[in-house]
Amino acid sequence: MSKVRKIFSWAVMAAMVFGVVFTMRIPVSAATCSNGIKTCTITVKTKANYAIPGSESITLRQTKGVCEKESRGFMGRVKIKSSKQYGTWKVVAESTDRRSVVKKTLSGGSVKLKLKPDKTYRVTVSWDSGAAGFVRLRKGNYTTYPAWEVGSTWKVSECY
Repeated sequence: MSKVRKIFSWAVMAAMVFGVVFTMRIPVSAATCSNGIKTCTITVKTKANYAIPGSESITLRQTKGVCEKESRGFMGRVKIKSSKQYGTWKVVAESTDRRSVVKKTLSGGSVKLKLKPDKTYRVTVSWDSGAAGFVRLRKGNYTTYPAWEVGSTWKVSECY
């Protein structure tokens, strides 16, 4: 009977640990990625740890979207040319005490924001519709928009 009790207690403990790990990951990934071309704001809390080298930072990365451009070929035939393009996002990280502001543009694969220690930042990521207009002229309309997400963090205690 004691062997069954030990196995049962180990199984319950493993299920609890498994459940806690997955419930901690769901809100973070849901809150730190784009929703189409809408403006999103995330909160980042940095923590000073002088034993670890490097400054506090967060890296945003994006996937390519799909553009399609329609053109007329020989005898009026319609050709659709498809290409993958990065989007252009305006990124502003402002501390809650308003003493530190970092402004960057995410137009390639990723951008790194260097932050100050022991501060809480509101990071606002917004779609740059002006840059999207130039892409529209050259490559056509987006059929699938690019998406951004938090790629990595360094010396960050919370990101939601």
